[in-house]
Formats: sequence, structure tokens, C-alpha cells
Amino acid sequence: MEKPIRSGFRIRIRAPRENLFPLLCPVREEEWIDGWTPAVYRVLKSQSGFVEMDSEFVENSLMKFLFGKPGLTRWVTSRYEPERFTQDFTLHLSDRAVLHRAVRLEELPDGGTLISWGDSLSFHRDAPGSLGRAILRGKLRLFSFYLGSILKYYGEHNRMFRMGPLRTFLFRPLE
Repeated sequence: MEKPIRSGFRIRIRAPRENLFPLLCPVREEEWIDGWTPAVYRVLKSQSGFVEMDSEFVENSLMKFLFGKPGLTRWVTSRYEPERFTQDFTLHLSDRAVLHRAVRLEELPDGGTLISWGDSLSFHRDAPGSLGRAILRGKLRLFSFYLGSILKYYGEHNRMFRMGPLRTFLFRPLE
């Protein structure tokens, strides 16, 4: 079996982690991700209506971004510790792969936050060769960079970064 593809990303945001952590939820992401609407994701399981332990939602953007093909990604919250500003997700990328994503928010001495994303991508079938692995590692890093950058803008300016027509490329309605 192939080794997982690993990727990580960190970003500093001049905002307290208490303000940022609740935003890492599919429902709350509507506040800061331009184009992220109930038309592009669906909450499948959540008692509170927000992210929590064992909550689940689906979306169809990540499969297209990573593999260039349509398909649903089912996000399952596998660890949720708001008191430690930590959450992990297991993403089922159609029947092709599984992505484990760990998110940590650390308080900085200046009151800001360091957010760290750690990804581990494993394949059920059709594992890529070395070039494909390098491309996927770069795409995972780009995905985290994108989320981190727009969350940084929202956290520091208290408004959504508008992407214009790019949002229609990234987000397509669920069918």
C-alpha cells in the first residue's frame, strides 16, 4: 500500500482564536467564504446544526479541485475539542480516497492566532505516481492557503473577501 500524501500549512491571523474557531463550520463558513451557500453543501448529521463531534456534511467542490472530476466529498468530524481549539475531519472523497485533516488554533503572545492544518491523503484505488503525488500535495497546500487567506481577511477586517466570478468556478450547486 502506498504511503499517504502529507501536507501542512500554517498562517498567523491578527484575531483571537475564540473568534475564529466557531467559523470553522460549514454553516458559519457562509459568513466568510464568498460563494459558499446552502446550494453547494448539505449538513447530513448535526444535533446543534453546527459542527460538533460526529457531525457530517457533503459538498462537491473538493473532488473537482483535487482530481478534476465531479463527485461528493463527505466530511465527518472525527475530533471536536472547542476548549482546546482543535478539530479533525475525515473526508471521504467519493470512493477514491480518504483525507484526514487536523486543524489547530494556537494563541499567540500578541493576542493573535496561529492556525495549523495538517493533511494526510490515502487512496482506496488508482494511487498516483510520483508526479501525481507532488501535484496533489501542492493542491492540498493551495486549498489550505486559500482557506487560511480568506479567513485571515475576515478575521482581521470583519468582512468577507469578495472573489467575483472565481466563486462560480470553485463552487457548484449540489445535484
